[in-house]
Amino acid sequence: MSRSLAELTDLVSEVSDTYASRNDIARDDDWYILKVQEELGELVAEYLKTTGRGRPKGADAGDYPAGAGRRSSRRSGHAAALCTQQ
Repeated sequence: MSRSLAELTDLVSEVSDTYASRNDIARDDDWYILKVQEELGELVAEYLKTTGRGRPKGADAGDYPAGAGRRSSRRSGHAAALCTQQ
């Protein structure tokens, strides 16, 4: 199934709206950029684990590529959400 960037951005926005509503988060421009930074930091940590330079924290080595993929997806989604706020 193929979706456009606009469709994916809308889906990410829906999830983000739900998360913010449930957790009483006021999202402003700072929140969006800090969220992108948080996800990027977690992506770097997954990458370091994948290359044997991070702390495993009890996970199996096979878990790292999947974790990195999820982080990359979230980072891209939050970056798209940030762009739509500008």
